[in-house]
Amino acid sequence: MKILSVLVLFMSLLGAATTHAVPGSLTYQGRIKNSDGLPLEVNGVRFEFSITNPSGSCVLYKEISSSIDMRNSSGVFDVPIGTGTKNYPVDPGFKLLDAFNNAAALNCEGGGTYTPIADDKRLLRVQFYDGTGWKLISPDSEIRSVPFAGHAQYAESAQKLGSNTVADFILKSSVPLCGAGEYLRHIAPAGTFQCTVPVVNGNDVSGNISGSSAGFTGNLSGDVSGTQSATSVDKIKGIAVNMTGLASGKILKYNGTNWAPADDTDTNTDDKIRGVDVSATTPVSGQVLVHNGSAWAPQYFGMGQLRSTVTGTAQVPASCSTADKTLTWNSITDSFACTTIAIASTQVTGLGTAATKNFGTSSGNLVELDGTGRIPASLLPASSGNIIDGGNSTGATLNVGTNDGQALNFETNNSSRMTITSNGDIGIGTASPGYRLQVNKTSNATAASNIAASFNFMWAAPTSSSASTFVGQYNGAESDGTSAAITGGILAQINYTHHNGSNALAKLVGSWSGTYNKSSATVGSSLAVQGEVNNDASGVISQAIGLHSRIRNSGSGSITNAYGVYVDGVQGTNKWSIYTNDPSVPSYFAGYVGIGTNSPTAPLDVNGTVKATKFSVGPQIVTATCSNSAAASCMAIATCPAGKTLLSGGYSTSWAATSVVQSAPSSGSTWSCQFYGDSALGPHTCYALCANFE
Repeated sequence: MKILSVLVLFMSLLGAATTHAVPGSLTYQGRIKNSDGLPLEVNGVRFEFSITNPSGSCVLYKEISSSIDMRNSSGVFDVPIGTGTKNYPVDPGFKLLDAFNNAAALNCEGGGTYTPIADDKRLLRVQFYDGTGWKLISPDSEIRSVPFAGHAQYAESAQKLGSNTVADFILKSSVPLCGAGEYLRHIAPAGTFQCTVPVVNGNDVSGNISGSSAGFTGNLSGDVSGTQSATSVDKIKGIAVNMTGLASGKILKYNGTNWAPADDTDTNTDDKIRGVDVSATTPVSGQVLVHNGSAWAPQYFGMGQLRSTVTGTAQVPASCSTADKTLTWNSITDSFACTTIAIASTQVTGLGTAATKNFGTSSGNLVELDGTGRIPASLLPASSGNIIDGGNSTGATLNVGTNDGQALNFETNNSSRMTITSNGDIGIGTASPGYRLQVNKTSNATAASNIAASFNFMWAAPTSSSASTFVGQYNGAESDGTSAAITGGILAQINYTHHNGSNALAKLVGSWSGTYNKSSATVGSSLAVQGEVNNDASGVISQAIGLHSRIRNSGSGSITNAYGVYVDGVQGTNKWSIYTNDPSVPSYFAGYVGIGTNSPTAPLDVNGTVKATKFSVGPQIVTATCSNSAAASCMAIATCPAGKTLLSGGYSTSWAATSVVQSAPSSGSTWSCQFYGDSALGPHTCYALCANFE
């Protein structure tokens, strides 16, 4: 909607009856008309008001009004500002008039602050919702004296200076004028001030005294000597300091008598720990210092360093290597002992009885494995009914699987490769097949120039002359449809190719079908692709499509040439690129159809001679004109005579100032043209191409 005129008035509202009343809102009045001069008269109009700084870059206050019924209003509105739903700031104490305060910094919506100067104005930015969308009233309006007067009145009635109240200030007359050397001191709780001469006692001074202003006199003694302005450190803790031989790199070192300059021999090495020498051997990662009887030496910490807290001897015996020995813990000595393994038969459970068990092949004996780590074959039951390594000779059907509701897995390289679920579904590459047979493969096999997901081919001779069908691949899917609706359809086979790489690819083929006659025989019919939709029962098929193709560009790339159906050459005695064998079936094209041109500009665009045996009357052009008078547009409609069909249409105009010309069919027999502009010019012609078909 183009806003032609908006009358804006501001006045304070909702103030109290006293002379010092502070207005709580402003009034916004105006009238809204569209580009045709018609007033806005709808129900549910809302206004959004924003108060900004003078440049409009900082929104200080924003609110949305309640819905207004402007029906029968002639476009006139009267809306208060300050009583709607405030969207900014979120501080409930911030009122409309606070946005006009030039004495303090204000926050901006979205971040930042605005510091006004004394005479800064404000801008009012207004949008309104007309039932279809939000429209901006441009430009922003400058707000002048009324709100600022209201804010000043508010500040006066509140008795504040900025954000400070009367209690935050003192009278100048209550503060005395102090003389030289005096300081101003506050007397509580009286709240008065008086001038006082400073007095500092020696006991009140702590820390360092800078300069000589403290009145220090006399010479220093002890570790330091001289006057306050020329002090010398002669001793450290009573030991004299001898500076003879002082040079760069020297340190002060006590020589038994004095502190004197000496060479720095410290290499940051600790030669002793608690008076015991430390080995000069450099330790490596993982080593610890262990006392070897004479010094601390680095070594790896081993079992030999474990010592008893009772006896101080090694906790682990030096040797315990025979096959019938084990380490046992003795809590009394805090150490391990090497003892012989001995298990009484009464301490053995799970072997049938508590009696002694022997190795052997008799009943109750323990079996000893052979040299390959397996149970000897002579001790295994007969192969019938069991699966053994190397194969079975069962002589009868062998059943392998589970007798309960568990799945059966087949493993290789310690990983499950094939699963048969409890309901009979078989999964290869998946442990949860969703079909009778599901094969998952995470990567494709590659060859020199091919990537094949699957390939089915059959090469054999018929077994008899009566063979009627020779099938290379057959796919079928069947559903009884009694348990639940199938929303996605039943698919016998889906073929697709997916190219994820960044390299160029010459061709992507989703499915390839072809027939090849490599013999000298006559083939009655050769079909590369044949499809059929057959309603074979009492059901209803809402839409039957024999062949459905779709080309989509859902990514950020582009498709240069897109063909829904592309016929790349047809050879034969009689040739048809598209042939319909049913004369009662019409052909429908939603887009433009071109014959002799691949860029049609009309529903039927023929580039060449037209031959029509049923074309009884030649094409006819029908025209209609219109001229602008006082309006900004005019409409011309060309209508074909009765019995004639609209083929296409167009327009022509002598109107040089035309800004928009709209030309389109409005029905099956008329072509409409609408012309727009800013002045009354014309004429404009609209024409329709009509023809009569039998």
